[in-house]
Parts: sequence; C-alpha cells; structure tokens
Amino acid sequence: MIKRILYSNSIVILLMTAISCFVFVGSQVKASEGDSLGSTVELLDFSLQELMVLQVTSVSRRSQRQFDAAAAVYTITRDDIQDMGITSIPDALRMVPGMQVARLNGNTWSASARGFNYVFANKVLVLIDGRTVYSSLFSGVNWDVQNVVLEDIDRIEVIRGPGAALWGANAVNGVINIITRHSEDTQGGLVSASVGTEERVTGLVRYGGELSDESFYRVFVRGFDRDAQVKVPSGRSANDNWHMSQAGFRFDYYLSDQDELTLQGGVYQGTTKPPYYVYNLNQHAFEARDKVDRDQNGGNVIARYKQSLGDGELILKSYYEKYLNDDLRLKEGRETWDLEFQHSFPWWDTHHFIWGGNYRVDWYNLDDRDKRFISIEDRKFNEELYSVFAQDSFKLRPDLDITLSARMENNRVTGNEFQPNMRFAWTPNRETTVWGAVSKAVKTPALSETSLTITNISYLGKTDETGNGGLFYGIPSMFSVSGNPKLDSEKLTAFDFGIRKQINPDLSVDLAGYLNFYKDVTSYEESDACVTPGFETYPLSRSEALELLICDDPAIRTYVSDGNGGFVPRAGVVAFPTSLTNGLKVFTHGLELALDWKVRDWWRLRLNYSYINVDADSSNKDGYGEANEDIVEGIAAKHTANLLSSFKLPEQWTLNIWLRYISKLHLDPHYEVNNIKANTNADIKLSKEIRPGLEFSIVGQNLLDSQQQQFYEVFTGQMQTEVQRSVYVNVHWAF
Repeated sequence: MIKRILYSNSIVILLMTAISCFVFVGSQVKASEGDSLGSTVELLDFSLQELMVLQVTSVSRRSQRQFDAAAAVYTITRDDIQDMGITSIPDALRMVPGMQVARLNGNTWSASARGFNYVFANKVLVLIDGRTVYSSLFSGVNWDVQNVVLEDIDRIEVIRGPGAALWGANAVNGVINIITRHSEDTQGGLVSASVGTEERVTGLVRYGGELSDESFYRVFVRGFDRDAQVKVPSGRSANDNWHMSQAGFRFDYYLSDQDELTLQGGVYQGTTKPPYYVYNLNQHAFEARDKVDRDQNGGNVIARYKQSLGDGELILKSYYEKYLNDDLRLKEGRETWDLEFQHSFPWWDTHHFIWGGNYRVDWYNLDDRDKRFISIEDRKFNEELYSVFAQDSFKLRPDLDITLSARMENNRVTGNEFQPNMRFAWTPNRETTVWGAVSKAVKTPALSETSLTITNISYLGKTDETGNGGLFYGIPSMFSVSGNPKLDSEKLTAFDFGIRKQINPDLSVDLAGYLNFYKDVTSYEESDACVTPGFETYPLSRSEALELLICDDPAIRTYVSDGNGGFVPRAGVVAFPTSLTNGLKVFTHGLELALDWKVRDWWRLRLNYSYINVDADSSNKDGYGEANEDIVEGIAAKHTANLLSSFKLPEQWTLNIWLRYISKLHLDPHYEVNNIKANTNADIKLSKEIRPGLEFSIVGQNLLDSQQQQFYEVFTGQMQTEVQRSVYVNVHWAF
C-alpha cells in the first residue's frame, strides 16, 4: 500500500526526509488553544464590529479588510467549518451566497458560482495555498482528491464574479481560495475520530512543534471510509463506497524579521467506485457498472518565499504535483510544475503597485484503454501557460479607492488572452462600503473539448436505473461528442456592484448584484461523423427515423417496419453524433443578500439569499440549439437560501443548526422525471466541551429527507443517485 501511495520518487524523498527530521528533532510544545473545537463559544464572544476587521487577500492579492473589498466576497472561517460539522470542502461552499453545490454520487460534486453548475463546473478557479487545482483536461475540479484537513484550514475566501485579471483564465464566475494555517498556530497534538452511518470511519492524527524559536512544523496522517449512496429510483445501494488515506507536512521558517520560507506537501491514495451506464454490445442495451474500482493516487509539494519590503513585499512560489486516475474509460497521468513571482510596492503618493508573472506546464500521459468510450489521438503531450499581470490601486480622494488590473496570458489553443478589470470602493464612513467593478474574463478550451471523442453517453427519457428506455420507440438513445481543435475561448463581460452596511453593533448587511454577458459559450451541434465502429449505431436527425445506416458499412440497411407504416432500428441503440462549437450567448443577472445578526450574547443568526436568472440564446436553431439553451438555463436554481443559527448553551454545550433551500432544477423540459424538485434540508451539530481541548459532538446531516437526489447529468454517463440522511459522532482531543 505504501508503494501505491508514494509512487513519485521526487515527492517521496522530500516527504520522508522532512517528516523524519520533524518527528525526531521536534522540541517540547504546549497545547494549542486554537485547536479547541469549542469555537461557537469563541465566535459568539466577538462583536460584529470585531468581525468586520477580518482580512482577505484574494480580491487584490494583498491583505485588506473584507468590509472594504470591491468585490462580492464571503469568508468561510475555520470556526464555521467546525461549528457546522462539515466533512468536505464542497459541503462548506453551500453556505456561500451565489454558490450552488450538488452531490452527484458518493464521491463526486458539482460546485459553481452564478450559474453553469455542472459536473464540469468550468468557470470557477480553485486554489489551495496558491496551488491551482483546476484541471486543464476537462475544465473543472476533482473534488474527491481535494481532501484538505479541515482542522488545518484558516479560511476559505470565495469571490463571486470575475477574478481573471489577477488569477488568470477560468476565474470567470469566481475564485475559491483555500488558505491553511501557519504551522506556528497548530502546535501540540490533535486526535480526531468519527463513526457514523455515512461517514463510517474517519480518523486524524496531527502533531505540531518547533525546531527553534524561528522554525515550526506540523505533520499528519488521515484516513476515512464513506458509505455508498443509493440508486434512483429503486433505493438500492449504488455501491459507490469511497475510502482514502493521506499524509502530509508543513514547515515555516522565519529567516529574519523580513524573510519567511514555507515548505509543505502531502500524498494520498484512495479508491472510489463511481457508478456508470455503459453500452453492452452483446445485449444491445445499456447496463449499470457500479462495482468497478477507480484508484486515485497523487502528491504535491509547495515552496514559498516571502520577503517584506516596508510597505511592499516579494513572493516567490513554486509547486510540483503528480496525479494518477485509473478510470474505467480513461487512465490519466498528469504532472504539473508551476512557478510564480509577485512584487508589490507603494509609489507616487497614494498608489500601490503589484506586478508578477507565472509559468505552468502540465505533462499528460493518457490511455484511452477502450475506444468504445473515449478516444484520443495524442496520448503523451504537454500544455504550457505563460502570463504576466499588473495592478495599480490608488485613492482619488480619502474615501474613494480605484483599482486597475490586467493580465496577459498565452495558451496553446487560443494564443494570447487579455483580461482587464476596474474596481472602485467608496467608504463614506467605517460602517459603509459601496463598490462596483467592470471586468472581462475568458474560459479557455479544455483538452476534452478540443481533442477527445466521447461516446457511449446515454440520454433522454431514462425510464429505469439501467439507462434504458429512450427517445425512439423505447430504444436506448445515446450520443457521441467530438472535440473541436478550433474552439475559441468563452468570453465574459461582467458588471458587479454592491453595498455593505454595519447597521448597528449587532447587525450587518451585505448586498451584491451583477449583470453578466457571455459569448462564444461552448455548445454541441449535429455532426456527420460516425461514432466508433463496433457499435450498431445510427446517425440520424430527429426528423429522420426511416433509413438508418451502420457507420462502418453504409451499404447495410438496418431498419424494419414498426407495423404502423413507419420504420424502426432492427437492433441496438439510436446514436446522435455531435461536435462542439462556440454556439451560445448567455445573459445572467442576479442578487445576493447576506445578513449577520447577533441576537443575544448567546445567539447568532446568519441568513443569506440568492437569486439568478439565466437567458441563453443559441446560434443553432435546430433541436440541438434548443437543447443547449435548456441545459444552460435549467442547471441554475433561481433561488437559494441559508439560515445558520448558533447557540451558546449552559455547561459548555453548543448547538448549531443549518437550514438550506434550493429551488427546482429544470434539467430536462421534455422529461419531468429528470428534473430535480425544490428541496429544503437541515444539518444539526450538538457538542459538549468536556474539558479544555476535549470535545464530544453528534452531527446530523440532510435530516429532512431520508434520501434526496441533488442533480442529474448525462455527459459523463454517471448513474443517478440520492444522498442519504446521516448521523455521526466525533471525539476531538487537542493536547
């Protein structure tokens, strides 16, 4: 097993050396009060005015008061995560206004801001301590391998709206920046263990110490085993169990009063069992594959140097990552190396200037082991990305800040991309901020959109959990999607605005709105290309069901009379070959409201509500064009809301309640069974601090439904599943 985890020699040597030194040379440490999970007590002891001074860095690449930021920004703190008993980062993102999160199966989530929420949620850039985890293979995030130790997270900064001018392409609808704690803040030991119905077994052991007065470290091992979801509609197990083990470290060294070096990394190994629909050539029908292991292994190491330069600073950062995904249809091997620098300094009276550059290269080794599913021409290749960025922030007058930013980026497919941004923040007093922004951003084509051909996709009219039933006479229907090497980038012009107001010491309000204009959004259109030979497949349009031809032998006619004067396929599956194009224009607008109210010294309420409207217009006016419009418009719930209530009870008890609502998803206008109904759900955590550092808690998740479907999608062939109600107990000991 160790060999499977530590398969990258370069990472192994570094990790083993670092961990060995830390474990055997570590000096005596004392317990960290910050690791106590009695965080609700601490949080309620703050006034909202004190919470207003919370600092964020993701908006302008330098620390600033969140209340003053010229962007729609929401911070999930470490206390928020622990108070609500959250077990994954996607679940934490549910509490952010404007974010929509859905769990597709036991190990797959979709998470997006301001629409376009799909399994390939490709318009939000995700960073973990500056390491980009957005995949250039399929434009999205493998959430199942982003298992950051939640106790190590300092905060998650979520920006809704474009961040491309500073963070690069694909930061179109937002940036999620996950920032972990300095090792100086995690001194001492920590043991956490959970058992439950869905979170069957979870365990964490972490230890932090100091090597000298200037150097600190932490090391950890972690593992979990999660139960399977259930199939739709039968309620039987989907057999998508998930287990994973991890190990990692962080080392922080103050070289001087102005210089700091950070080295951190980790490795992981896990097995998931994603349930698929695949086409059985012998049976001429789709079948469920729900007991096939998918092994995932990986590791990364990050080095960061920061030098303080008076009112400015210099940051150099580099990371290396290796990832292996042994999937049924496509085996992916990827190595990434990234180098970035950033320099900031004050100049010319009230101006503050930031500039920098980035180089990234991905080495891919792909194996399209079964061309009936996925095929690719080039198996080994590399993707390179070059970029430079600059930002000037200045004051027009004492209460008015202006920020001008821009980034020039070069990629393999579309060449140079220029992404500018202008923001203003007006603060007439310390309790009020009015802000606005105008931005341009792009989503560059992914490898899967330019070079892959994906077949065996079941769609339309699923009548049972095998994927069968179909559009034509009950015959299974599927389509293939061929990549287009001439795809252009998707482009966004965005107008954002908002106001924050501290109404009184116990009540604050944050309101944000936006108008987003997208063009050249990727869609699919009818293609004359045949799917992979070997299938009995039938390229036809919706108006042509009379004469169907096998792709690799046009001379063979494969239709028979249906007895009613028409013709139907003799056997097999009806197939619709398609290709990708920049065929959509989309307009979205919406509002996002967040209220924070300290009702009593022992009771805090947080409420947020989001509204979005999506209008898509296809340049292709046939049935495919209409389907593209329906998909983009239907995958965004118009209304979402969260209510989080935190109580400080006598005898060191705390109670946290989280109610959330999401309106209906209109995923398929033709088949109501494929739509997801509106739903309300609740999580509750009750905890008791037995003594300082030792806490017992019981957590209930998704309590208002015994099982609940959160999404339905077809492009990856994943089976429809439902998330189950769950309960787990946790013991947390910091010493």
